[in-house]
This record gives sequence, C-alpha cells and structure tokens, in this order.
Amino acid sequence: MLPNFHEWLLMSVQTEFILPSASLAVTHEPTTGDPGRTGQGVAITEADITPDTLTTIKVRVQDKNRNVYVLWRPQSWSLGLSILYVQESSTLFVGGSTFSAVVDINEMRLKRQHNVDLFWSFKHTPNSVLELGEIECFLYSREGDLIGSVPVDPPYDIIERDNEVEFVTSLFGIQRISFP
Repeated sequence: MLPNFHEWLLMSVQTEFILPSASLAVTHEPTTGDPGRTGQGVAITEADITPDTLTTIKVRVQDKNRNVYVLWRPQSWSLGLSILYVQESSTLFVGGSTFSAVVDINEMRLKRQHNVDLFWSFKHTPNSVLELGEIECFLYSREGDLIGSVPVDPPYDIIERDNEVEFVTSLFGIQRISFP
C-alpha cells in the first residue's frame, strides 16, 4: 500500500543548515508516539495531543552531535515548525502549533517549554529573542531566560527600542516589555 501524501512528504523531508560554528540537520517523519529514540537527547512533547510527527534536530557543535526530538502534530503546513539557533549562547528555540521550547545545547537541558494558543514565529534581535503568537508574545534573553510576556490580539504592531519592545493592539492597547 502506498503512503498517503502527508506520510510521503514527511518521510522525504530532511534539511541541513551550515552555520559558521555549527550545523543543524532537521528531519521529519510520521510517528504514532515516542519511537524510543528520544532517550538519546532532549525530548519536547506537545501537550494534550496525539503526536503524528517526530522531528529530529541534530545540532553539531565542535564535532559533537546533540539531538533534540520534537513529538508534535502540525496544525497547518503553512505555520509549520520554527527553529532558531543562537550560536553565541548555544541556545535552540523551537516552536510550532501549540508549543514552544528553549534548549541549552551545551548542557543538553530543556530550559523552558510552554503551551501557547497558536505559535507564530521567533525573531532574533541584537540582544534578545521575540516569540510571536496569536494571543501572547514573549521576550527572552539570547540564553533563553524569560524576560517577560504580554497579551496581544492580531493584528498587532511591534516597535523595538533600545530599552524595550512595545506591542500595540486594538484590544489591549500598548503593552511593553523592558530589557533588564
């Protein structure tokens, strides 16, 4: 029996990113749960769902492979999975559908994972990382420490300043997160 299009697409997707001091290889495959490999690295599991996708993120730094496994269910291929690797701090930010997480690659430790209503993307600024979402946005240090969060409602505007990030929304008005 031939796999359906979703299964075929997942079986054939592998992407590698080469950075100045690291490389990332990302592979997606269909799954019905934990295939037993997640014990070989950091595991991120989307809460309150039955996962149908296992994403393996292999981060290679200083000739060492470090694996991050994500068990999740894509809600829409247009939103997909977002991965941001901050080389200066060896911090991996991962988000998709209804979750986001921060992994310290040097220590191979999950620093933070939380459920969100709808994850959108990450934005790397010179001193921080913004996590954008449907109803809440978060500001992190480059090391993945949470600086603050604000409620938002789309569409919203983002204004970045030297000492803060401002979010302008119709429902919540002006919300600010200041840098420490």
